[in-house]
Amino acid sequence: MHTDSRPRIDLMLDIETLGTDSNAIILQIAYKNFILYRNAPDIDVETNIHLTALGNILLGRTASYDTIQWWNKPDRAAALHDIIEIDRNAHDAQDGLLMVYDELTNLCKNYQTYIWCRGYDFDLRILDSAMR
Repeated sequence: MHTDSRPRIDLMLDIETLGTDSNAIILQIAYKNFILYRNAPDIDVETNIHLTALGNILLGRTASYDTIQWWNKPDRAAALHDIIEIDRNAHDAQDGLLMVYDELTNLCKNYQTYIWCRGYDFDLRILDSAMR
């Protein structure tokens, strides 16, 4: 049996979107490593990338009316406003996705990389769709 000698890192990943389908506009991708095991490598991985809504639309990504209504509830509207305000300084969607892809690919080459998130039914499914 082959044992992978690469050190293990665990990443917590979260995305903010304007939809729940696999083609949803991605406004933000954030991930940070955390220590789950004593022998975790002493590295600091922290990424928080905002993507332009227009860049997403140009890539054919879409927004959902229901999700926009969900964001517009009083307890969430301020957070959406902050994300949209950041849009002015956000990365072009294609460039931002490429940056995330490159960083995650490099991490996976050098480490046993475990990604923690809501699961393949949301974060990973949408991110996977955007990376294709």
